[in-house]
Amino acid sequence: MLTICQFNPGSSRQRGFTLIELMVGIVVGLIVLSSALAIYLMGVRGSTHTVRAAKLNQDMRMGMTLMVDDIRRAGFWGGFVQGNANPFTARTGSPITDIHILNFNGVANACILYSYDAIYQAGNTEGIPDQTGDPGNDFFGFRLGANGELQMRQGGTTTNNCTDGSWETITNPNTTEIQTLVFDTVGSQCLNVTAPAMPDWDVITDNTAVPACADTTNGDYIPPSPGDRLIELRQIRIRMTARHRNDLDMRASLEQSVKVRNDRIFTF
Repeated sequence: MLTICQFNPGSSRQRGFTLIELMVGIVVGLIVLSSALAIYLMGVRGSTHTVRAAKLNQDMRMGMTLMVDDIRRAGFWGGFVQGNANPFTARTGSPITDIHILNFNGVANACILYSYDAIYQAGNTEGIPDQTGDPGNDFFGFRLGANGELQMRQGGTTTNNCTDGSWETITNPNTTEIQTLVFDTVGSQCLNVTAPAMPDWDVITDNTAVPACADTTNGDYIPPSPGDRLIELRQIRIRMTARHRNDLDMRASLEQSVKVRNDRIFTF
């Protein structure tokens, strides 16, 4: 026997969401979206922080490397003549070419000036300090700019004036603010090779800008006699701190010492 079932659409009841259920669903959805947004923003902030930190460190390391590599050349004399005084280490007379650490803009030891035979390295064998101000100028230096920039000297006529010559900013002024830049001669030595019994002494006073052989305040200092031959083993310590201009809580610091390759040899 065949039974036929009939479906009556009107017999079934259709239900929707109640207002309370709809509100609960919206709240749950908002919580999920808020959590997802918070995670996204956290990732963006973390990425921004990482990028800023990388840029700050890169800028500082680039500046430090440039300073170390260039200061290391101080006193290079391409026209060396046996028995003649090196014109690129002159501490008196004109021009003064020896390393000088000076105050700048009211900040102690924030500028270093020095010279080396740059023209000779380019193939010119003049071997004397060039003061003409052309691209082969032999006077160089670094200083802390008034607005927190690391600046490099590109010309000038002396090494005892931090305002003389042309200066170029080498750190990014939009991201990096150099807060402190300090040069000193800590670690330098002075040897009297004429009187072997005379001990050598180290420059150990913190922040001193005095060359080793001129450090009369050192407790081990013994005044040389006329005619004594001295060798100055020169070392420059560089300390630098900086912060990111768009994130003032982000700070970094670097310290490095550079041994000047060319010792200063002179007769007292």
